[in-house]
Amino acid sequence: VDWFGQPVPYDFIVDVSSAFDRKLEMLACHDSQRAWLRRQHGVDEYLDSCKRWSAERGKVIGTEYGEAFRQHTGHPYPHDNLLLEFLQS
Repeated sequence: VDWFGQPVPYDFIVDVSSAFDRKLEMLACHDSQRAWLRRQHGVDEYLDSCKRWSAERGKVIGTEYGEAFRQHTGHPYPHDNLLLEFLQS
């Protein structure tokens, strides 16, 4: 969701189930980010939130975990969805 509680639009979702445990391990390494989230926002469950959000996206595509992507197509960025083309090749 965005700052206003609205769903964030996405162009496609990638199945990240096979790499999800590793993703959480790497996210947990960001000690400075965790401290900042606690200090600035009173948030300390960011790993649980990541797991919950990824599970929600995974349900959309029928997998355990998914990660959604949205391409900025405004100037000066390319209008072709290069990431999607790469993933499909």
